[in-house]
Amino acid sequence: CCIELPKIVRLEWSDKLGLKHCHPDSDEFNSSEEAVLRRIGATRTEQIYHNRVNTKIVEGSKALQHQWSETKQNLKDTKHDSAGYTCFGDRYGNKQGMTETFLRDAVESGCKILENAYVERIVYDFVPHDIYNIHRAGVRKASAVLVRQNGQLLTIKASRCVICAAVRYFFLSYSYFITFINVFFFLLLVDVLIMNRHSFCFCCRVQGALNTPGVLTRSGFRNPHIGKHLHLHPVTAAYGRYREDIKGWLGAPMTSCNNEFVSGPNGDGYGARIECPPLHPGVSAAASQWHDSVQFKETLLSARNLALAITLQRDIGEGQVKQGPGDTVTVDYELHPSDMQSIAAALKGLIKVLIASGAERVSTMHNDDNGYVCRNISCASSSNKLNPHERIAQQEVQNYLQLVEKQHLPMRKHKGLIISAHQMGTCRFGTTSAQSACDENGELWECDNLFVADTSLFPTASGSNPM
Repeated sequence: CCIELPKIVRLEWSDKLGLKHCHPDSDEFNSSEEAVLRRIGATRTEQIYHNRVNTKIVEGSKALQHQWSETKQNLKDTKHDSAGYTCFGDRYGNKQGMTETFLRDAVESGCKILENAYVERIVYDFVPHDIYNIHRAGVRKASAVLVRQNGQLLTIKASRCVICAAVRYFFLSYSYFITFINVFFFLLLVDVLIMNRHSFCFCCRVQGALNTPGVLTRSGFRNPHIGKHLHLHPVTAAYGRYREDIKGWLGAPMTSCNNEFVSGPNGDGYGARIECPPLHPGVSAAASQWHDSVQFKETLLSARNLALAITLQRDIGEGQVKQGPGDTVTVDYELHPSDMQSIAAALKGLIKVLIASGAERVSTMHNDDNGYVCRNISCASSSNKLNPHERIAQQEVQNYLQLVEKQHLPMRKHKGLIISAHQMGTCRFGTTSAQSACDENGELWECDNLFVADTSLFPTASGSNPM
């Protein structure tokens, strides 16, 4: 699923934050984005095959006349059943992600790989002020990275260091975090590529928005914005149970997107998208409420008939991340009231989409939600079958939607499942060191030749899946 940075976000970054090169009319930004999309094979949307989950979301969105779109894909074949398993690894190379494209390009160009390595800190030299660096807070220049491998410390020299990374996904019980999937991270360091379970290094050091601040603080940098302004793209979900087989684990995920609630309740662009992740048994179990063992078993036994979709919130709220014991990090984040309101509105919209597409039963992830069994959807030839709008207008449905809103406003801790889809913002870029950790090019204000190039740079949540 490849969604470009939304126009409203780029306008906010350029007009409100002064990052002019992010403007929608920026040729530099647009050509760079096009180059990335072209390299990963995501420049077109034709010939995209929707699996049954995406088909249901499209059908419901059309029935309710919601705004929706197909998403660009970096899969060679969206129809093949294995496309639904690329989240666990991709031995066939169907997904044209980092390992199949830019990382392969780097290795073929002569990059060396140092396995099972952990970057301790950035090494820098002290240099005198000159015209080039006089605008910076310090007089440091990055020159190497200190790496620990199999108990040994190695110093890898580099003329330029670039910290970059992928994202990490984890569950929250509202604001308490459990790691769900560790995705390999990337790091750039001249002609050396370092790879371990936390990071890849190619031209510098990688960790991601959760770990990049730790690398910088361990290296002695003290800009007050390092580790602050954490955005998490909070996600919750709802599922519909259908009479026919859905098999949400097969086929490409997220080939469609409902954009009806992107503007948000306040019309400021801090709203939510509705997307369709793959629904594997582990996800079904983790995303299901627990009332008792019988209910839980019944839910899992019906997994082949379930379609689950998420509401991905562009969060206006912020948190922070700090270095914890050893290699761990500590995350402090609370949902902002405005984000709660937007999540609840999008969640109700998602339920309507599921009902409109013919779901026999719908439910959210809230522990107190017993779900709703839909009426008047028995068969196409039934004389009393209601159209989607009539179905949703039923008093029973309206009562259930009111209950969902009551359960999620406010959101009580440990009552509903909230997931962080993407982490952003902990080393954000800006026009001055007073408002950011890095300059417009991603270079650290405190150190020359040290660049951040992952989602840590984002000055706000992106509202789209970071590529």
